[in-house]
Amino acid sequence: MVMKPALYGPVNCNMENCEKAATNYTAEVIYDHFEDNGVYERLENNYVEGTTVAAFYSEVENCEDNYDFATVFYKGHSWLPWGPCYEGGSAHYHYCLVDNDGFDEEEENRIWDNWIHDKLSNRVHGFVFIWSCFNDEMGEVVNYDHAYGFPASFFNRSDLSDNGYLYWDYTDLCYIGFVNVSKNFVDTTPTDSNYGAFCRTFYDYATSGYNIFLSLYYASYVEIGCSYASSDLYQGYTVWHNGEPYPSRQVVYGDGGMYLPN
Repeated sequence: MVMKPALYGPVNCNMENCEKAATNYTAEVIYDHFEDNGVYERLENNYVEGTTVAAFYSEVENCEDNYDFATVFYKGHSWLPWGPCYEGGSAHYHYCLVDNDGFDEEEENRIWDNWIHDKLSNRVHGFVFIWSCFNDEMGEVVNYDHAYGFPASFFNRSDLSDNGYLYWDYTDLCYIGFVNVSKNFVDTTPTDSNYGAFCRTFYDYATSGYNIFLSLYYASYVEIGCSYASSDLYQGYTVWHNGEPYPSRQVVYGDGGMYLPN
């Protein structure tokens, strides 16, 4: 089996310097975990200059054409949903990630869900983890060449379990994202750790023979001080912005029982 993980994180995207440093460090640690795993033929850490629109789409297409399994981790920012789009006859909204140029108003400088779907050929992406805001929309495959929402766009299906942590659907596909506002990596946890450490510990377990469920479970106990199902990531938290509350939480779709290749 030929496999490839890819890591992304734009640097010029309105992050504070401490958050940039934590993102850079986390990308390096995750890369090292996959390298130590020893079964992945090719690894890419595209943090900083590598997180461009062209590079992102190219990597998706390369993985689809040349590998049997691929996984993606992205840490950065998302745009608010764009639309409505009427492709296929019904109104829906598209989602996009910020690239290395930051919040560029030019639409072609955003990483779009439907353009990711356009690069699929063999459905080799098995695990996608997007640590940014507003990416929880499961989406739908509207037709063979059009989809919206990152889960539907990466996996070419929209029937995943909407609570893949507790209710596995045995698809061997898993997506992790956020409703509304994601945690900053430098935000502290009840154990005086932080959420960047939670992410790093999760990948330590996930690349060491533990399934997604147990990797989240142990990472939460180590870095947050409770089970994942009891954590604020799972239960939810409120972020205030410009005087408005944003009820937020992390979502796990699909198969929490899946294992990354080891």
